Amino acid sequence: MTGFGSDTITIDPANDLAGGMECYVLIESGALEDTSANDFAGIADTTTWNFTIDSLPYAASATSRSNTEVIVYFSEAVDQTTAESTLNYSIDNGALAVATATRDTADNKKVTLATDSQGDGTIYTIVISNVEDLTGNAVAATSMVFIGTGTTDNTAPRIISAGLVDSDTVEVQFSEPVELSSSGKETNYSIIDNTGSPVTVTTAARQTDTSKVRLDISGTFTESLYTLTVANVTDGMGNPVVSPDDTAYFAGEGTVPKKLNDGVVIVDPMGEGTNEFSMLTKYKGMIYMGPSGTDDKFFRVNPDGSDPELVTFLFTTDGINYTTSLDPGPDTFNGTEDGIDYITGGTVRVDGTLTECLFIGPSKSSGHLNYIYYTTDSGSTLKFRPVDLDGTNDLLGPATKGVSSMIVFNGNLYIGFPDTGGKRPYMLKIVNIVEIPVVETDVFNLNADDMPRIGKNGTPLNKGNDVGIDSFGVLNDRLYVANGGAAAADQDGGIIRSTTNDPAPFPGTGPDWVDNTPATVAEWDNSGSNRFSKELQGTNKLIPADKAFPAMAVFNGKLFTIRNTTGVSGGPQLWKYDGTNPWELVASNGAGITNMGDADNASITLLVLNGDRLYVGYDNAVDGVQLWRTVDGVTDPALEADFEQVSTSGFGDAANNQRIYNGISIASEGTDYLWILCGKAAGSLRVYRTNNN
Repeated sequence: MTGFGSDTITIDPANDLAGGMECYVLIESGALEDTSANDFAGIADTTTWNFTIDSLPYAASATSRSNTEVIVYFSEAVDQTTAESTLNYSIDNGALAVATATRDTADNKKVTLATDSQGDGTIYTIVISNVEDLTGNAVAATSMVFIGTGTTDNTAPRIISAGLVDSDTVEVQFSEPVELSSSGKETNYSIIDNTGSPVTVTTAARQTDTSKVRLDISGTFTESLYTLTVANVTDGMGNPVVSPDDTAYFAGEGTVPKKLNDGVVIVDPMGEGTNEFSMLTKYKGMIYMGPSGTDDKFFRVNPDGSDPELVTFLFTTDGINYTTSLDPGPDTFNGTEDGIDYITGGTVRVDGTLTECLFIGPSKSSGHLNYIYYTTDSGSTLKFRPVDLDGTNDLLGPATKGVSSMIVFNGNLYIGFPDTGGKRPYMLKIVNIVEIPVVETDVFNLNADDMPRIGKNGTPLNKGNDVGIDSFGVLNDRLYVANGGAAAADQDGGIIRSTTNDPAPFPGTGPDWVDNTPATVAEWDNSGSNRFSKELQGTNKLIPADKAFPAMAVFNGKLFTIRNTTGVSGGPQLWKYDGTNPWELVASNGAGITNMGDADNASITLLVLNGDRLYVGYDNAVDGVQLWRTVDGVTDPALEADFEQVSTSGFGDAANNQRIYNGISIASEGTDYLWILCGKAAGSLRVYRTNNN
């Protein structure tokens, strides 16, 4: 907020406020003075002005409706002139011509494009630019994909969106007109609220726009978030809506929980029942959760809980082949991919240009993993392209079966690969994202197998059978790497750090890597006798409890890491490091363990900085997961008393919240929120968020 001249105050929405907020300015008498120190006069003791910040529009989806039509939906009503300019739409660089663009007269968020004849099942990429909303805000240049419809319509309809009409009515928007009889059966629609409780649909009525159906319910939409699933609804050709395009989310009239005590944000966000592995990441301002158990979709939502939706995939290889899932995936060399192991977002160089990407690290239980995948898309279907790391470059081994960690640091992507072979583990640095990278130009093998304590061939060596890179961290522009190993002194993994922000492969021509393991600190191994960093529990679908070092975080200039140990004196630990002096154990129980006084806190599984508070989480199968944070005002925690428990154990649902799968911090409306993904063995995912207040 800045002042100009004698009578103007300017609020910059980009820096001072969040888009779309209902806001107010409160000025108390005497709080403002003019340039001569005179009080701001002519107002009551307290004066308030209400206003709304105009949020930026975006292209939400693009879908083929017929052989010569594509429907584009925007997040809000768009200007007719810019929306109807065909120059603002390009499909496959003009290969599929756009003849006309027509904004819908009844729904100004909808634009229909008339195209050349589309190929049945062909993947098209549409680029949208220079379209504006009704107040002149430009839609960010957007690249999205859609699948073409042939002259005979074999394309299944999909749900585009759902939204409240009033307190007991929701309107479902399909990608194309739907058949009257099937769309008018209320039994073909299922709605559950964010707690997992069902809602009764009483009527279903197709609208004048036959791609829309309105549903009435008994009662009202009083909860914050609802999941709608459709079955047996078809288009005019008899093509049914099928998974994963059969689900949509919409906001009710309740408030999205802001604290753990407010309840769960959503239960089972991908509508699959059981899921024992999923992650959180940030990409293009939204929170992504996934993968689903079928490895074919993510759930994403804005930081304030708005615009929840499922996003689906298209994985391409060689520019033409594609699949909608990584189970099985397109990598068929000595077996097929069978899932997703890791997701992360970040800004890296793609063909030499800094670009924000979403990355997927696949699982391939048969070994010979070849690819990681990336996308720069933002639509409801994300086209992922491969980076070939092994098929042509021989950077990985026959026993490489998945990805255990990723981080974007200094514009480069670092990836840790668990392995059981003679060069375990692998760690790569990708400096330029291209489909077929050139070794030692675009991608570097950092020789983690030779790193002290980290690798099988290091000195000291790591004798673990399953060895990966558990986690990465950054302090003072240096990269830290940690892993576990065998249950033997000086053979159980450790910590290594770079001495530069762009480290060369180990050992290199200079000392780019140094051992940072606090092996001489008594609590590290219980004076050398019976405490060891936990060995990696497998090579695929690794949850935090499977790792010795699940996470690292920087708090007030110090690097913190959580560590799970085994042995007679094993248990969870929290460590801190200032970059110079030896690592220190934090919040010890007197016996070298950080369990906050609860012996059932078996694994320490979350470490996240949220604003000015450091959060630590535990898996607990008896009492339910526990979340602790630094006490307000504590900037350098050392004792248990420097932490306080947040909410009750299990967040009020100890039977279902026994594991923490992931956590991230993201700001919304000027407040930092910690989002947490929880669950239990053979249970459903549960999503929570909390702030520091």
